[in-house]
Amino acid sequence: MSIDIETAELPDQPSLCVRFETSMEKIKDDIGRAYGLIFARIGVSGVAPAGPPMALYFDMDMDPESFEMEACVPVAGEVQDEGEVAFRVLPGGKFLSVMHRGSYDTLEKTYEALFAYMKESGLELAGPGRELYLTDPSQLERPEDNLTRILFPL
Repeated sequence: MSIDIETAELPDQPSLCVRFETSMEKIKDDIGRAYGLIFARIGVSGVAPAGPPMALYFDMDMDPESFEMEACVPVAGEVQDEGEVAFRVLPGGKFLSVMHRGSYDTLEKTYEALFAYMKESGLELAGPGRELYLTDPSQLERPEDNLTRILFPL
């Protein structure tokens, strides 16, 4: 598989986040619930979203039965923690970046290519991988039009 891998320098990003344990079977429901909590907090706080929703994966060797992740939405300002929704600043820095085009079901192939590139280049992951959801698949006619930016901190 051929993918275009770039390096990107990203700034720190204030975000509202919900961290949780999930599985491949439950991820869709769990991430939907987390974004519901985050956007409800955004609605009552008056702060504006400042970028696309994203997910952080803390164990890139995900056990399909149980893994830890975090759903986040960048925001333009500081917000008090409430319930499961926490305000935190995601660290910026140097990242490998690749654009995945297609359904979430085909993300694995893009990850495999990215990990192979890192191994060949002698690079190591320096924190959780991030997926930025640039399109809403429920609003697309074709899954092939879905865009997900994958970022690996170096």
